[in-house]
Amino acid sequence: MVGREKIHFLINPTTLKHHQIPMFDSLLPLHRTCYMYGLGYDVVNDDYKVVVLSYPVKNKTVTCVYMYSVRKGLWEKLENSPYDHSPFEPRSGVLVNEALHWLTRTTSENSTTIAAFDLSVDKFSEVPRPTDLQNHCFLCNLAPLKGCLCISTNISPYLDTDTF
Repeated sequence: MVGREKIHFLINPTTLKHHQIPMFDSLLPLHRTCYMYGLGYDVVNDDYKVVVLSYPVKNKTVTCVYMYSVRKGLWEKLENSPYDHSPFEPRSGVLVNEALHWLTRTTSENSTTIAAFDLSVDKFSEVPRPTDLQNHCFLCNLAPLKGCLCISTNISPYLDTDTF
């Protein structure tokens, strides 16, 4: 994908086949909004999907969810995320086990958690997290590692990594 003001494409680097994604500016606010993106393949529905999370810079209480389906060829506004994505700098979703993952905070308990967006049902769920994640949430990163979701943090001279 390219920046908001430019044309958006999904490109297969192996085959060089591409798919132009229509502009979504009519769905999303243009100014003073933070965005997080994710791209994944929905095996159940044989579809590539682009997921966009957005929240206003000044009022971070609601995270809107938009999804583009290559199969349908259109953008949809989905139910808002039940999680607060704003405490973490905007990052791309991490694709593992057919779900996109982001570090978030629960809105009810205000604790750090990992939110997974299941691409086959287009819904969020919570992933069990390491017990000490709460203490170091702002220093964490998610990444795929050998088919597993990995969380790492650099809180000391040694890199502390848990895989689950």
